[in-house]
Amino acid sequence: MKRLVILSIFALSTVFASSAFAGGYGAAGCGLGNQLFKGKNDKLSQILGATTNHATLNQSFGITTGTLDCDATGLVVASRETEIYAQKNFDSIVKEMAAGNGEHLSTLASLMGYEPARLASFGKDHFSKIITSENTSATDMLLAIRLGLGNT
Repeated sequence: MKRLVILSIFALSTVFASSAFAGGYGAAGCGLGNQLFKGKNDKLSQILGATTNHATLNQSFGITTGTLDCDATGLVVASRETEIYAQKNFDSIVKEMAAGNGEHLSTLASLMGYEPARLASFGKDHFSKIITSENTSATDMLLAIRLGLGNT
């Protein structure tokens, strides 16, 4: 049994080696695991921290939002995620914006940090200022929304 535990710990430590010392943290990296084992740099604490991060999938969230003691540069990732979502769902978002509601529009609002009702109302009321022509791109749309509603 002891041998199995040791092998498991070794296996986990090699799986999580990619996050080693990321952002000045221990081998566990940032996230809930870092919070639970903060200040403990022994191997067991780092392995448990990395296991916690992996099991709860919170490290990606922390990096994206700049929380859980993760670097706030993850906000750039969130911005890129918004752009990708807008590009992939552009036609649906435009239709829903014209109607003043819809699932894709609500998701876009959430990604941009706006209340869905606020974006829906703004989009419907200012549709011609946001979608200026049939050549309007998703990037143009996002810029018009941010200029109209302000950055959050």
